[in-house]
Amino acid sequence: MVHIATLDVGTTTVRCFITNDNCEVLGTATERVDLLNPQPGYFEIEPEALWAKIVAVINNAVRQAHLSPSDINSFGLSTQRCTFLTWNHETQEYYSNFITWKDLRANALVDQWNAGLIVKTLNTVSYALYLITRSNRFLAASVLKMMNSQVTTRLLHEVQTNKRLQEALRRKEARVELLDSWILYKLRSGNGLQTNIDHISDITSATATGLFDPFTLCWTPLAKFLSGIESAILPKVVDNDYKDFGNIHPNALGPEWHNSSVSIRASISDQTAAMWGSQCFERGEVKITLGTGAFLNLITSTCHASVMGLYPLVAWQFKDAREK
Repeated sequence: MVHIATLDVGTTTVRCFITNDNCEVLGTATERVDLLNPQPGYFEIEPEALWAKIVAVINNAVRQAHLSPSDINSFGLSTQRCTFLTWNHETQEYYSNFITWKDLRANALVDQWNAGLIVKTLNTVSYALYLITRSNRFLAASVLKMMNSQVTTRLLHEVQTNKRLQEALRRKEARVELLDSWILYKLRSGNGLQTNIDHISDITSATATGLFDPFTLCWTPLAKFLSGIESAILPKVVDNDYKDFGNIHPNALGPEWHNSSVSIRASISDQTAAMWGSQCFERGEVKITLGTGAFLNLITSTCHASVMGLYPLVAWQFKDAREK
């Protein structure tokens, strides 16, 4: 019998489900996320407190399923998008808590950039290029606006105001971690025991950051232009079924996992996971989520440029389908 552990890290709760190969739920566990509000408009998560909850829900779900860690064969991950931190992964020194997608600390920067000459020039030049090339990429850029929910301006705010981060960037010791890439690192490295683990994020998390170009499927050069951040300190973007996720390190989740061998088989962001679970596979199908936030997702089949406020994202990407 195959047993699968699935971890869902949202804004309000951390949940783990243990299922078998018939998709029957054998065990579940839930912990509430402690959302910190140190100043008006600031919404943060303390990373090590979150990690403790992740370890707890996985272990509690396995126990509720009346299984042992050695019975778990594979693992899948779903996370909230656009929540990030900066740190030195080798020393595990954090330069910030997780700054969540709800955070408004960069609100003044958003207004400043959207009213500024750079964004207006980018919009104008992009529209001119669209008229010449009819490329949807330039049409999308012609209506590009900064948004608080994306990583771009919140990261820029950190670069401008966080002196420890500034110094770490000068020493080339810092890296930017999305929530999924941080969890994957902690799981695969044994909570930091192995520091030479790939720095990876799945494409559905990367695509929502505002730093990723959904048309070229790579980090946009605008990231360096806007924030001075080199793409080298951003995670490597991988498919949702990346073949080199590897296994959960035997030391990651506690001593009872020392004899386990659990392969990490998938990582996907929460909203696109909900689309998949709702079987939204065909062009024109829509998924709406009303949770901590309200989200509307529409399947377009190809990367679509909307001038009506919709933002193009990658729903999922699989290696075998991409190579056909």
